[in-house]
Amino acid sequence: MKFSVSSSATALIANDTREQIEAFCEVGIKHIDFDFTTSYYNPDHKPCDDETFVFLTDLAKETAKKNNVDFPMAHAPYLWNSNASEENFSLQVKDVSRAIKGCKMLGIDRITVHGGNAFCLSHDELIDKNIAYFRALLPAAEEYGVTLMIENISELIYGQKFAIQTAEDILQVRQGLNNHPLIRACWDTGHANLAPYDQYENLMLLGENVFALHMHDNLGNTDSHMPPLMGTVN
Repeated sequence: MKFSVSSSATALIANDTREQIEAFCEVGIKHIDFDFTTSYYNPDHKPCDDETFVFLTDLAKETAKKNNVDFPMAHAPYLWNSNASEENFSLQVKDVSRAIKGCKMLGIDRITVHGGNAFCLSHDELIDKNIAYFRALLPAAEEYGVTLMIENISELIYGQKFAIQTAEDILQVRQGLNNHPLIRACWDTGHANLAPYDQYENLMLLGENVFALHMHDNLGNTDSHMPPLMGTVN
């Protein structure tokens, strides 16, 4: 197991992927969870063009090699809510599929992906919409050999009902995709604490499907991303 820190943690003090990586190196961090939500979007939150995407990804690869850094996993962009509309669905699939290709460029074999949230009439509809969403991502995952890790979120984060929150939710989506080997889970301790759920019980239910953990803390009222042991997570 490798302990990595999200590259987004240095986004406020670094202008691009090179500076983000170098900021970690200055304090001795060598394993980075590569976040495709930073550096790849313009100030008006529009995705960069394909040429810029390749340039920034190559820059990250070169900087990592130079500084003996690796990327154990990645985080997919989540600008568009795939459940909101057909347009948002298409835009999100395009963004995440490109990030999956970026994983291949960086030698990353797994990426955390948020499911679509709300804009549903029922929990069953939420599951069906997310099955359709991850099915649309599978061609890129299969082409580049990258595992898609569904992350548990929380309804509290969005202020709306219906989000992928539990191990059962994740497994329902996976089962709807015939238990595809490239569909797994990233369990987030902070998100689970907002319900709160019995995290041990959920992790045991996920079992071998847990391919990564996001470990952070909060006080159970907001997704504050506090360091572990500073909040109410057991």
